Amino acid sequence: MRGFRESIRFPGLPSSHRESRGEYLRLALGLLILVSLPFFLANYLNDIPNRLLVVSFSLLLVNFLLIFLYSIHIRQKLYREQRHFYDMIRRVSEHGSETFFPALVTQLREFLGADYVHIGRFDKAQGSVLNTLAICHHGQITENTELDLTGAPCTEAFEGDAWFAHKNLQHKFPDSTLVSELQADSYLGHPLRDGAGKVVGVISAFGRKPLRRGQRALVPLALLAQHASSELERRRVQQAMERLAYHDPLTEMSNWRFFKERLVTTLGWAHQSGESFGLIFLDVDRFKNVNQTLGHETGDHLLRLFAERMASTLDSQAILSRKGGDRFFVLLPHLLCAADVCRAAEGLLEMLREPFEVQGREVYLSISIGVVTCPENGETIATLLANADAAMHRAKEKGGGRIERYAPAMGRASRVRLGLEGALRNALKNEEFVLHFQPQYQLSTERVVGDEGLLHDRVSSRLVGAESLVRWQRPGCELVPPMEFIPLAEETGLIDEIGTWVLESACSQLRQWQQWFGSEFKMSVNLSARQLCDPALGARIASILSANNLRPEVLCLELTESCLMGSVQENQQRLQRLRSLGVGISIDDFGTGYSSLSYLRRFPVTALKVDRSFIQDLGEHADNQAIVKNIVDMAKVLKLEVVAEGVETERQLSCLRAIGCHTVQGYLFGRPVAASDFATSINCSTDDQTDRMGQIG
Repeated sequence: MRGFRESIRFPGLPSSHRESRGEYLRLALGLLILVSLPFFLANYLNDIPNRLLVVSFSLLLVNFLLIFLYSIHIRQKLYREQRHFYDMIRRVSEHGSETFFPALVTQLREFLGADYVHIGRFDKAQGSVLNTLAICHHGQITENTELDLTGAPCTEAFEGDAWFAHKNLQHKFPDSTLVSELQADSYLGHPLRDGAGKVVGVISAFGRKPLRRGQRALVPLALLAQHASSELERRRVQQAMERLAYHDPLTEMSNWRFFKERLVTTLGWAHQSGESFGLIFLDVDRFKNVNQTLGHETGDHLLRLFAERMASTLDSQAILSRKGGDRFFVLLPHLLCAADVCRAAEGLLEMLREPFEVQGREVYLSISIGVVTCPENGETIATLLANADAAMHRAKEKGGGRIERYAPAMGRASRVRLGLEGALRNALKNEEFVLHFQPQYQLSTERVVGDEGLLHDRVSSRLVGAESLVRWQRPGCELVPPMEFIPLAEETGLIDEIGTWVLESACSQLRQWQQWFGSEFKMSVNLSARQLCDPALGARIASILSANNLRPEVLCLELTESCLMGSVQENQQRLQRLRSLGVGISIDDFGTGYSSLSYLRRFPVTALKVDRSFIQDLGEHADNQAIVKNIVDMAKVLKLEVVAEGVETERQLSCLRAIGCHTVQGYLFGRPVAASDFATSINCSTDDQTDRMGQIG
């Protein structure tokens, strides 16, 4: 706030009160001497005309003295106003985000001597309705509300200009209910703008008497409005990031991340209080047939309708989440017995008696529901989820469209899990793990002369590295993706051995590829939270790099935000030790978790990897583009590299170039492939990428 305060200067004012006082005293003393000098001279003049001339000249000097003293008074008054405004800015800036707007309206009311001050954002649907962010009425902060500003001077903000009325406000705005209720006679207001310059709100002050400082207050008010607009924009972006991080973009339900956090909280409450709660897992039967018959777009629309109906069927205390595809979880923290949970599940079956209307036709759905209660059917999250899954699959096995409560006999899911764990333990011995690699490219732009003789931008891509991704090739089965076995490996402790194998294999491959692609070619390797906690990790990495004769800076370790925030201080020290080796450290899936500037400053990271959920809607949703731009701008300030993952379309790529993100990775450039196919896929796709880059440029 110091920089903001120092940028506010009233023209023509001295830099300090003490300096100005000394200057004025010296000038006043000099004028008094000049005024008194003619009177002394008059005593020595005998000629009356000469005396009259001297007296006239003396009166003229007295007049100049009075004017000068009046100017001193005005300058001192303006200086006091400036100091008052400085103090107001300081007091407002001392407040955090939560109390910023209440502090602003309170200080502005005192500065203007107003009876009523509010600040708010205009409703998008009804432009004349203001959703207030803070109200100060007769010195008291009152509850926020919706204000109808029809006929009020606040609507002048839509013209984009500040507006001031010294008096006769009720005569000028006779149709305004707000002006009439406040019995206001004077007004001062200024619009609030978003990042694009569009008017989104207003800050207004009303008084029954003329407001102090009158039009002179317009300049301070404009500066306060600019500060408030920045806070509004920051909150908008933060809310958008939180919504993307905790909500399913298709159904607007809470996503799996949010649901698991609430499940942890509810489980902790149940353990402390000894109470029960219910959990429902449901799957839409034969939904693949809907996608194949009506198309995936219609299927998505049907899922949205299904989610809306489910939300309206359950009470407000239920927490709903889409697990993915056509699977949903429902947490019922307020239902204390199994019978109540089953009745809630029966309501979900009942709601599907009515069809859904899509594309002019009626579509009926059925669901298979598994029901568990805590602690009866499990006292840990893993057990509850596994048992709910087992109960749901039993409902499917019986034809679907029914409810099944978990029973101990439903141990198939547990047996499958035990079998998977045993196979996972043998996978390393049997060399069943393989690495796939996805290329990373750096974009560059150069000015060239086209065939028509005109200059235009030519965009090219240069291979700079690859990300290593582990896969499990089970005998007689398809490749198993990491999301299906890494959580189990972390839980059983096998991740340490798997992680070491990945590091060794990736670095060995990197040594070979540097001979082909150059010594600057880099390799990114994912680390889990359990690996980060291993005290021998640093020594192991140093040994692997040395064995392969690799410089540390060509290896980049990727960690997710969530694994860093478990124990901030300890993780900060662990990362410092890794960074001291010289390796790079990247935050994977950035933006989906904490995304805090403060923690980025604490952790010695070198790169940010923007999550694919923000990339997939680039060019279609302005919020996503604003979020990615903020991430890129923040990274530039902190001198961090930014990598965009999940780039699949040319439109996404064009938006990333415009934003300033120059390192990309995704299906548009190449899918993850085995090491034996990597060089071939790079050579085959080079010409296509060059042509594509030229078209985008």
